[in-house]
Amino acid sequence: MEYADKKASRHFGTQEKETSAVIARNFSASRMNATKWRETIEALSDLPLNYRFQWVHVPGVSDWMNIWIPYPHSTYFDTGPAGPFKTFVIEWLEIDAIHQWGANGSIMEQDSSAEIERRLQEINVPYNWVDGNIRIIGYVRNG
Repeated sequence: MEYADKKASRHFGTQEKETSAVIARNFSASRMNATKWRETIEALSDLPLNYRFQWVHVPGVSDWMNIWIPYPHSTYFDTGPAGPFKTFVIEWLEIDAIHQWGANGSIMEQDSSAEIERRLQEINVPYNWVDGNIRIIGYVRNG
């Protein structure tokens, strides 16, 4: 068991170094840290939201998700489908503020944009609007 733990530790350490190199090469500034991501997750976790990520080290955008899973370690985030990952790999988090639900052909909508903005402003989280969604910026790309 100890051998497997050491091997896993080396693997994740190498992954972290590679991701840090990607960040240094492709991004000019960091706007969020682990503490700020944790505050953001805690501030929004009770709202019915759909969201997606862009990671710094993976091309393409994640699928839309709606699960916030409390994770015991403050530098990690867990969405269920995407699994736990370190918050330092989040380039941006985009939130669809319009929550839809329904049954039997009846669709209901709830616009949480004002409440999301209020909560983000309360904890000083940098965000902007992109294509009708709220985008929280983790890193600023070069150029």
